[in-house]
Amino acid sequence: MAAGVGMGDFVVPVSGVSGARVARAPDGVLGVLWVCCGCVELGVEIRDSHISYIAVKNANLVSGFPKSPKSALAPLIAALAAALALAGLAGCGQNGNAGAGASLPAAATPPAAAKTSLDYFTINVAAQPVRMQLAVEQPDNTREMERGLMGRRDLAEDQGMIFIYRNAQRMTFWMRNTPTALDIGFFTKDGALTEVRQMFPFDETTVPSARADIQFALEMNQGWFAHHNLAAGARLDLRALAAALKARGFNPADYGITVP
Repeated sequence: MAAGVGMGDFVVPVSGVSGARVARAPDGVLGVLWVCCGCVELGVEIRDSHISYIAVKNANLVSGFPKSPKSALAPLIAALAAALALAGLAGCGQNGNAGAGASLPAAATPPAAAKTSLDYFTINVAAQPVRMQLAVEQPDNTREMERGLMGRRDLAEDQGMIFIYRNAQRMTFWMRNTPTALDIGFFTKDGALTEVRQMFPFDETTVPSARADIQFALEMNQGWFAHHNLAAGARLDLRALAAALKARGFNPADYGITVP
């Protein structure tokens, strides 16, 4: 079904495009719009005689849709450019005269999607680099914290999971449905390791922290802390942890991390 691209009361029909919205913008931009094609929302900028691809708003591509945004969306941009050029919306230079048409420059790289709990981040404990996954406490989503390392048998020597809380507290962990023997290190808000406890496969006995001012807990393969001579007082790299939280889309200050 054909839909319209509108500017004021002016509507340009574009075949295969729905949900298009146009808004005037400063700095010589005639219009900025989002067009919807199936599962993809495409950002398009109309400037002088050029129509540029800005970003893919929804990257959850359906089966059979090309994975390359440039190859998948270039025909759509071309059709949109032609329709706008015919209507006189594109190709307007500084003198206000309509140009012969809209050109199609190379597609821009879409912004990187936020990282997820499946992604690893390199964060040091003292001088020892660790590839950590982040389990982040969220008011409306407890799945990351509850799932933890359940069912995991694939932890490499330098891999672990850090649990990040919004407020310092006494923490309690167990090993329900967790087949890998683990160490858990408890850290204060300033990144200081206070203690390391051992946890055993499938053991549902709770393992609490000795202190009530714990902000982070790091699970590693059992014996990892001792193997690297890491004891109470070892420091977590809070700057790297803050960067990882930002990459996940969280504000580090909400989790007690304030680094310059």
